[in-house]
Amino acid sequence: MKKASKKGKNTSKSCNDLLVISDAVVRTVKGVIYSVLELPARHNYQWKSEVILDLVVKAKRRGSCIEDAVKSVKRRCPIVHGMKLPKVPTAHTVFDRIRKVSTKEWIERFEEANDKLLKMAKKRRAFKGFVDLAVDLHGVPFYGNKNTRGIVGTQKKRGTHWVYQYMTVCVTARKDKYTLAAAPLTQLTSKPEMFKKLLKKALKYIDGHIGCVYVDREFFNVPYISVLEALHLQYLMPAKKNAKIKRIIKECKTFPAIMPYKMTRHGKTVEFTLVLVKDKKGIVRAFATTLPIEVSQAETLFDLYGNRWSIETSYSMLGDVRVKTASITYAVRWFLILFGLLLRNGYYLFNDIVKKVDHVTLITFSEEIMRIAMKKDG
Repeated sequence: MKKASKKGKNTSKSCNDLLVISDAVVRTVKGVIYSVLELPARHNYQWKSEVILDLVVKAKRRGSCIEDAVKSVKRRCPIVHGMKLPKVPTAHTVFDRIRKVSTKEWIERFEEANDKLLKMAKKRRAFKGFVDLAVDLHGVPFYGNKNTRGIVGTQKKRGTHWVYQYMTVCVTARKDKYTLAAAPLTQLTSKPEMFKKLLKKALKYIDGHIGCVYVDREFFNVPYISVLEALHLQYLMPAKKNAKIKRIIKECKTFPAIMPYKMTRHGKTVEFTLVLVKDKKGIVRAFATTLPIEVSQAETLFDLYGNRWSIETSYSMLGDVRVKTASITYAVRWFLILFGLLLRNGYYLFNDIVKKVDHVTLITFSEEIMRIAMKKDG
């Protein structure tokens, strides 16, 4: 028998080392998330928390509902004496265990688990240098009764005016777009107050300097801009073409145009730079910013604002690992959304740690989470 070549042995050793490193990192990330999200248990409960959370991840991986994930596993159950032995709990059991934790507690647990992941990322210098942030409002479409708890009215999209809405603060203009802070919104939530609260939470993780905060035109009003001013943050956002700005555009003879602008509401005044610039189609676009900008640089704002759109692309990944559900239980809805955000941050952390030897997609990372069993002390 021929001896294996030295090159072959090195390749085999490298593959084994890669698997060992990868498994260790997955187990660490999974342990951080699962230990905080651990579901309530009693002595007579058949299913451990890890089994249920893995089942939720499986549903996310398939982009389906919990019921579908359960059926998928049960089709491969062993048959003993003509009966299939259950490998997973029923969908009813999954939802019942999740709803035993209140929405408020799920939010607190999300913040605790996310804080642990972000501190690990911070130690790896993930937030050094100039860090840009993007703040956005996200909506999960809802097609049921508009009086359902937690539903927020919004512009019609995907055939409905109603959504489960949440706000996030994310790192942008970088490969790893960590979610630094997130929270659900209701009809009773003061969005400017939540905006301020989430920005403060996000800023504590930044080791470097905040370059710019990118926000959508929905944030173009005095309360939101006042928050940015109070926190001394530079920002860039599209300006809504109100009557005053429309008049300025009409009176402008040349573009690009840059001018100081004041906006007042209830005695509160904010000041910023208004930039008017034509896009490729010749349509005049208006931006509000505190960035130092010259007329010759005005067109670069389109590229700069593109940093915010990278968040939209990044969040589209969550669609690949989103559980479909008809549940109207508020705690269940937010558990599924917040769990998805944690998986995404865990995915970024995993790839950062193993970047010299490996790189995976979010879907593959989810599969690894299911495959790896957490080690229990004792």
